[in-house]
Amino acid sequence: MNAVDLRVYFPDYAQHTYRKADGTQSSRYTFQRSPSSMDALYTSYYDITKPGYTYMWRKEYMTNGSWCTATYAVLRMGDDKSVTEVGDWFASSPCTPNVLFGYKTALGVNTGLSWSGPSGLSAAPVIAEMDVWRQNTPGAAYTNSGSKAYSKTGLIEHLDTYTVPYGRDEFGVWREGGGKTYTDVIHIVMYHGTKSATSAPIRCVGPVSANGVYYQSYKDYNSYAIEMWLAKDVGIIQENTPFIEDASFWGMSNCTGDIFQYPGQWVTYIDE
Repeated sequence: MNAVDLRVYFPDYAQHTYRKADGTQSSRYTFQRSPSSMDALYTSYYDITKPGYTYMWRKEYMTNGSWCTATYAVLRMGDDKSVTEVGDWFASSPCTPNVLFGYKTALGVNTGLSWSGPSGLSAAPVIAEMDVWRQNTPGAAYTNSGSKAYSKTGLIEHLDTYTVPYGRDEFGVWREGGGKTYTDVIHIVMYHGTKSATSAPIRCVGPVSANGVYYQSYKDYNSYAIEMWLAKDVGIIQENTPFIEDASFWGMSNCTGDIFQYPGQWVTYIDE
């Protein structure tokens, strides 16, 4: 399977709403190339000195009946076809992104979560480890948090067409079998994990490890995986969380997200 240029699957601008199988609104993503506010953040804090352009992925989630912004993710789309998530403008309070969150090497050089290396995304992902830097409160110093992170992303399949299992039919009714068919779709999985000096890693047993084909632990990190289908010039059309080892950040039970035991629970589908 040939490597793909991941950059072309992120549109210059789009806003999409995503729903669970039962039609419940789950998330709203805004994708945008080179917004001035993200350019300023990148230049001031996240610059990895790689020729290319800055990209924003705003993530909102339905909370108490309204959209709540959790973060503005900042990505660097390299001229060498690499895609690196260099940091976030992250929420320390509900709906208000107001603290910086990013990554550096052990030597203090800016780096980030690797979505795609030079020459494109392939089925042979490379693991990257890094230090987590952040502001603890708005306006505070941007310093090493003491935590570490890792990432790896792999290409599962490249499809000529893909029909989203759930969506709106010709009558506007959300249902199974009503999803739209997209062309030039990639199916990928991204692993991400964090660790601190004071916490022991979570390891899952039972349904997740028995049935979760994507479940993988890595060293002494707490890991999770995001599985995505992206259509060229559209963005994410379907997203799933196969597993989360330490789910306390999300207010859920550890080892949550088994896609086989609970079909549809953590899968969301584009609504357009």
